Amino acid sequence: MDQWIFTPEELYQFPSITYGGMSLEEEWLRRLTGCILIQAIGARLEVPLPTLATAMTFFHRFFTQHSFVHYRLEVVAACCLYFACKVEESFRNINDVVGSTMLNILGPNNHSEDHAKLFHSLREGILQYEMILVETLCFDIALNHPYTPLIDMLAQTEADESVAHSALAFLNDSMRLPLCLLYDPKLIAAACICLAYRDQLIPQT
Repeated sequence: MDQWIFTPEELYQFPSITYGGMSLEEEWLRRLTGCILIQAIGARLEVPLPTLATAMTFFHRFFTQHSFVHYRLEVVAACCLYFACKVEESFRNINDVVGSTMLNILGPNNHSEDHAKLFHSLREGILQYEMILVETLCFDIALNHPYTPLIDMLAQTEADESVAHSALAFLNDSMRLPLCLLYDPKLIAAACICLAYRDQLIPQT
């Protein structure tokens, strides 16, 4: 059985809940926030979708073993993206990752005197967290994402372009939540297609 697939009951045993005192809803909100940050950083750096999916999967897996209380969300998110770019051979320079992260956290108009200090701190944090991330993942870094089965299923069902776009949008959004910790990629892909077809049946106002 896949070591990274958990039962719904096991979600309540993750460190942020068991030791950090968070509710499941609070823990999921932190996951959502981190993945939105990963997508925002990735968009600035034009990172391919599969690499973003890998980064978000790494993020979700990291916090099955560690608590949000003990690790800075924004540093873990940036670290997961940086490492995912290596794994997926879509390499991005660490300084670019740091710069994009700071833009998303501080905004483009922030000219704090501590900017250089913050840049260095974030850069060092990413490099330090990278080793912890690799150990947490147990070097299990070859991932199967729902994108491939989604494309196959869309072709098999001869879905039209609007359904395909809708299914892809649902899939991109689903990566923000820890569904990868609960379900097989094929099941996630199938659910996104079902949602896309249902979306086409709902009258638009």
